[in-house]
Amino acid sequence: MFATLSGYAFARLAFLGRRLLFFLVITMMTIPGMMLLTPNFILADFLHMKNSLEGLAFFYIGSGQLFAIFLLSAFFQSQPEEMFEAARIEGASEFRCVRSIAIPLAVPILITIGIMNFLSIYNDLVWPTLIISSPGLQTISMALANYAPSAGNAIGQMSRPDLGIITSGYAVASIPLLLLYTFGMKYFIEGLTSGAVKS
Repeated sequence: MFATLSGYAFARLAFLGRRLLFFLVITMMTIPGMMLLTPNFILADFLHMKNSLEGLAFFYIGSGQLFAIFLLSAFFQSQPEEMFEAARIEGASEFRCVRSIAIPLAVPILITIGIMNFLSIYNDLVWPTLIISSPGLQTISMALANYAPSAGNAIGQMSRPDLGIITSGYAVASIPLLLLYTFGMKYFIEGLTSGAVKS
């Protein structure tokens, strides 16, 4: 929602400082995520968002904005201006243009952004480990990392990880990713290619 409105504003609206703000968006995209772990942890502690799912969601939403704004802005710029001009002549407001024209056209790129964000969040281990300490709030990556049932507990036999059960856990955890790729790959490719080239 936030990235759609921001991307539309950068692509279709003329306002003071637009070029500077978009340059800052591109500049911030070049900062590696690992460099932001310490300031984000301090901010989460200051906002009392540690050990909460709300804290995870807040920082995940924030971290996904830059790339989403960049993709959506490029996509909206590639759309013909005549469609939006015709809507404005008929009396449509900018919000109506976003709701009735921009968003329906951007469904493939929105699905693409959703898939990319889902993959990065689903596979993330570092940030949840830093911010979550309660065993009841573990993400799937944390649960798999801590899941280490042992085998070979017979007398005189060393305890070792039960690789069969651990592997089955990873196989079950990969099912959502397989389903996502199965049903979303068409939109994923269409969204990437539609936002890459101007018409």
